Amino acid sequence: MVVLSACRLDVVVNLDVAADASGMVSVGVAADDELLAKVPGGASVLALDDLKAAGWTITPATKEADGRTWVRASKPFANPEQAAAVVAEVSGSTGLLDAVTIVAARNDVRTEWTFTATSQLQGGLGAFSDTALVTVLGGTPALQAQVAAAGLPLDQALRYEVSVKLPGVMTAKAPGEVTNGRATWVPPVDGKLTDLAATGIEPIPGLKPAPT
Repeated sequence: MVVLSACRLDVVVNLDVAADASGMVSVGVAADDELLAKVPGGASVLALDDLKAAGWTITPATKEADGRTWVRASKPFANPEQAAAVVAEVSGSTGLLDAVTIVAARNDVRTEWTFTATSQLQGGLGAFSDTALVTVLGGTPALQAQVAAAGLPLDQALRYEVSVKLPGVMTAKAPGEVTNGRATWVPPVDGKLTDLAATGIEPIPGLKPAPT
């Protein structure tokens, strides 16, 4: 991620799917030192209480190698239907990540996994009004005022990323990109709709290639 010097808020949503269709949803919220300096009590006040109450595991605010302070949360799912429900706990009605589907189609040769979703942030920073950093800063209006005072365009003050790991060899439909076996998207923060789609091709274990 690109690190900017003023009022930087990053939100990352990851989905990891295992071969049995279970997996993990993880969310990270990060701020640079300048943004944290505007928060009474600094990093000590960061918490994702709503997610904790919903059964998420919360990692306390920690300054990581990139120089920013991260709050991380994760929650497992047992099947694709649960995955969509877990994502909805962080997305709500904001358009952060909607219409999540994970499908595995199996035949005698391989399993083809498909992931689809949409992202359409409603209200820019308002889409994150339930996240810890926005809440402790006094809500969306306060954070928007700080961004305006810093003279930063919204797409520089806020970065939102989605990544998905499916079993097998992955491909992603543009604008997604596959790096290190993960499909990643950076949806715009201006309210435009982004379609997310990726596939993973997993050969049947132990199956020998057909003779040529």
